[in-house]
Amino acid sequence: MKTQSKQRGCNTTIARVPLLLACVLLFIIPVRAQQELGDDVLQQSRFRLVRAQQQVLGDDVSKAVERMLAVFPESNLQDFYKSCFQERFGTGHLVGTERRQDMIDYINRECRYMVEHEGWTPDNDPMPVHEAVGLHGDYERVSLSVVLDSLVSAEQLADCFMRGAFAIDSVQIASWRLRWDSIMVCLQPYRERLGNFAADSAAIQEVFRRGEYAWHHSARFNAAYHYHYRLIRRDIFVTELLFQVYPELLQQEVPERQKDSKKH
Repeated sequence: MKTQSKQRGCNTTIARVPLLLACVLLFIIPVRAQQELGDDVLQQSRFRLVRAQQQVLGDDVSKAVERMLAVFPESNLQDFYKSCFQERFGTGHLVGTERRQDMIDYINRECRYMVEHEGWTPDNDPMPVHEAVGLHGDYERVSLSVVLDSLVSAEQLADCFMRGAFAIDSVQIASWRLRWDSIMVCLQPYRERLGNFAADSAAIQEVFRRGEYAWHHSARFNAAYHYHYRLIRRDIFVTELLFQVYPELLQQEVPERQKDSKKH
């Protein structure tokens, strides 16, 4: 009897196995389907986010190139690259270990060169007094004409210039290389309008291979424009130099202040 009872129990257990497997499968399949659906939704969300970011970057690049070409139509690709890396790294590659007095002396020498060798006068200077660089204008190129016009002293310009510097390491350069690769994708429509496009693109990659990032203006740019400037962080320019460079703005503020004072 015991043997028959055990046999029936074993048969019952065996009979239950397919049912248990079916229950497990009925549980696992929907869970996996939900996971796959969730992964697909997540992937689509990431794709839409990347595409939106690329669209924003493309718009920023287009506006920056058009702005530069409107003022400097003889620009090469390397001139746009210079504008972008100036915004990213500021004055770090220029300041180095320079002393304040060395920077002041250099500004004064450059101003003398503008007058003595290039014939600079306030009436024949076609260069902008200041110009936003890069995609968002975090730094401004401020023309040395502000010193020659006695609007800003060489000492003050040197101080503002040097305070815009910060430490730069290899990690930042590697990050910048990836950023520039993304910018290059957006620059493809400008292959004809930005001079020397293919050769400059290869040269920039060579700069990266050396573990560097800084580059100069193109010979074409320098031949077409005699632009002498210092790079100033935008917040410093706005708070410390703007009203000196444009004193008429300060005059426009006076009536408003007088109106406010009369109200009180």
